[in-house]
Amino acid sequence: MRAALEETLITGVETNLTYLRAIAGSDLLASSNVATTALKDFAFVPNVVDVLTPGAQSSLQELPGRLGLWHVGLPSSGPMDSRSFRDANRLVGNVDTTTALKLTVAGPTLRFHAPAIIALSDAEMPMQLDG
Repeated sequence: MRAALEETLITGVETNLTYLRAIAGSDLLASSNVATTALKDFAFVPNVVDVLTPGAQSSLQELPGRLGLWHVGLPSSGPMDSRSFRDANRLVGNVDTTTALKLTVAGPTLRFHAPAIIALSDAEMPMQLDG
């Protein structure tokens, strides 16, 4: 079960795949002494971010951006400041081309459910942490 869950990839929708992987890798399941009632005490904190308010013109972007899609009506796009984009990814230990949240006009209100390392780069914009 662990191997099958590790090999499973579902994109585009939110799933409980991380939760199922945590259960499959737990001592609880390995003990073979488990019932569904045991799951009420299973400690699990999802590594997700809730978008409480999106912020005007916030978007997810990646390098090099959408290229070669004019034929379906999508203009070439990507981060306006590719250096700041790369720097932010490097600060958090990501590959330069990892998708990132680009904020313009006004930023979003986000709720992190687990500890996170974030980097803010590019233009100056007021930010608040915990209110």
